[in-house]
Formats: sequence, C-alpha cells, structure tokens
Amino acid sequence: MDLVSKKYHGNLKVMIDELRRITKLEDDTAWWQVKRLVFIHPESMRNYEPIAKFIMQVTQDGNKGLNCSVITFIRYITSVDHSNLNVKWESAKALIYNMIRYMKTNKNGIL
Repeated sequence: MDLVSKKYHGNLKVMIDELRRITKLEDDTAWWQVKRLVFIHPESMRNYEPIAKFIMQVTQDGNKGLNCSVITFIRYITSVDHSNLNVKWESAKALIYNMIRYMKTNKNGIL
C-alpha cells in the first residue's frame, strides 16, 4: 500500500479483489493488509493480468499513481518475500508490458 499514491488506493483494492480469485487469500483479509500473494498456479500468465491492468491505470496519461518506479513495483511484487511467482522481475516486466500493449490496442481492453 505504501508504494501506491493514496489517490489510487481504490485501484489497488480492485487489483487485490481480482487477485483473490487466483490466490490463496482469505476472504476476511482486508485488501490493505495483504503482505504476500500466494498464487494457486504460480506459472500461469493469467496471474499478471490484474497487475498489468493496475499498472496501466495508475500510469496512464502521465499519472503518478505509484510512489516508486514501475520497475520497483514489479520487483516488489515478484520478490519471494511478497509472492510465489518465482520469476525474475525482468521477465515479469516484459510480460506485464506486453499485456498492457495488448490491452491498449484491443478494442475490448479495459482501462
């Protein structure tokens, strides 16, 4: 939560709510108390969709929705201390940015 500007905490909540379906988060865990994401299928590309959508929303049109760089955010979320994605942050970054490009060019993409 500290990595996200207060104005965008609503977007962060939406991302966490979307991640609940593909992680082992308990329903009673408040979105602002999530410290680590344990994905049910850590190898699935589907895990990155909510993250890509969130990054796209908080950075579109020059918005400063993060209190850090996007790289720092991706490194944080892929760290073994914060998820079980078990992927190098560089690979996650490439995947996330490819998803963002796809969502921006796809007419059904959600901003």
